[in-house]
Amino acid sequence: MDAGSQHKSIKIWYLGAFCIVAAACLLIRLHTLSVPLERDEGEYAYAAQLMLSGIPPFKEACNMKMPGVYGVYTLIMAIFGQSVQAIHLGLLIVNLLASIGVFLLGRRLFSPLVGCAAGACYATSSLSISVLGPFAHAEQFVVLPIVYGAWMLLRAFESKKAVSFFISGLLLGSGFIIKQHAAPFMAFGFLLLVYDHWASRASWMSRKFIVSSAALAGGMIAPFAAVCGIMYCAGVFGRFWFWTVVYAREYISQVSLADGMRMLMDTLSSLVVAAPLVWGASVVGLLALGSRPRDSLQSVFAVLFFMGSFLCVCPGLYFREHYFIQMLPALALLAGIGIEAVCRLVMRRMGPKTFAIAGGAVAAAIALYPVVAEWHYLARLSPEKLSRAVYGANPFPESVVLARYIREHTGPADRIAVVGSEPQIYFYSHRKSATSFMYTYALMESHPFALDMQHRMIREIEAAAPAYLVYVAVSTSWLAKPQSHRLIFDWFDGYFKSKYAIDGVADIISRDTTVYAWGDSARAYQPRSSCFVALFKRKS
Repeated sequence: MDAGSQHKSIKIWYLGAFCIVAAACLLIRLHTLSVPLERDEGEYAYAAQLMLSGIPPFKEACNMKMPGVYGVYTLIMAIFGQSVQAIHLGLLIVNLLASIGVFLLGRRLFSPLVGCAAGACYATSSLSISVLGPFAHAEQFVVLPIVYGAWMLLRAFESKKAVSFFISGLLLGSGFIIKQHAAPFMAFGFLLLVYDHWASRASWMSRKFIVSSAALAGGMIAPFAAVCGIMYCAGVFGRFWFWTVVYAREYISQVSLADGMRMLMDTLSSLVVAAPLVWGASVVGLLALGSRPRDSLQSVFAVLFFMGSFLCVCPGLYFREHYFIQMLPALALLAGIGIEAVCRLVMRRMGPKTFAIAGGAVAAAIALYPVVAEWHYLARLSPEKLSRAVYGANPFPESVVLARYIREHTGPADRIAVVGSEPQIYFYSHRKSATSFMYTYALMESHPFALDMQHRMIREIEAAAPAYLVYVAVSTSWLAKPQSHRLIFDWFDGYFKSKYAIDGVADIISRDTTVYAWGDSARAYQPRSSCFVALFKRKS
């Protein structure tokens, strides 16, 4: 076999090892297609449902998320339909494309083995329960444009074409309009451009640098400028700006540094326990970068990419599990570097083909560990039991049943109001909300707008006179604090008694048992658990 044929067979082997891991993840995601939506997914799905009916974001449903994620959900639901399975099928496709992107990025920057290991590690790590991988959080969709934006930036450095820089900026900026947390990736792109120009020893006032910078910056700004223009034309710019900028600024200022560090340590420990080999390999990879020329583009890229991705996790110091999905491409890239370094050290006497087979097998084995460790949850539990295992007593499986009952007992024009934070009920029932508040968290927080928000939600519900009220007596649907205003609770107690009659109860007794009562049975039923959801039907 000549050198060219041997090199081709080695590349095919690495690709095959990556495909084996990706196929395993794909099969597991197919098993979890029907897992009930959690709150964030419910919010995105309901907003997309409204958009498909011609109602823009922030007109009838408000929250602090950027509308890009609503657009992603709208596209998925327009193609595959308005169902849980459709949403998770969209996640499957996006995650697979992102894994391929990490593979391509690692291969272009370093070697086929690094690409194989990085892509495989991302595929399995982003599926892990430790980052809530089976659920279609915004972070899963942020990764796709970021990875390909970084890959396009490398191509732009080679081609020096302004259009390549613009496309890279456009992709990096698209991550921001999906979720604000992705802003540091734009800084990463610009810093890498500055480094590349500095390394070339060219003048800072050269036409090449000015054009490249302008093209990259223009691409980054364009998505947000387009969103602002669309919101203005739709007549909702004021609400959009309040929720995504003014309120969001208050939201990220509520956690103290000490509490944030505790949350960081708690979350990191669970992530490391879930994928110890991947995290260990990433540490080795970071150390291995020290053996490379420190001023090489590859080393600078890997370090800046990792720093940018960590900063994406930090806003507000909440450090929630799914935030770390944004870190996984950089982590996987470092893991790939570490796996290659160890393989070259241990297998240095092997021939190229034998090394490729052994290296690909090691990469696949390390990547597959998180899946094997969570096999019971990911592959053996039913979708409903998986939801319960991950989210405890949150009423996500119950939302499906409650929404079905509401849909059967209301007309398409009827409105409902969820007094709590369960927007997935609106999506399942195909009924519009009587209030623009999809969550009640903002009403319980310590910021200047909380009491006014409670007044506004009350006015909206009273004005709409919904056919059904859904009261969620689950603490995680409120996150009330001792200092939270209690106005909405006092109002609800009087409002439902005067205008509504109880018509249904979902009593979450345990992880395995939920008791449902309807109609007359509901009126006589006394909940046995502190976690239940009650339906109230408007009196004639």
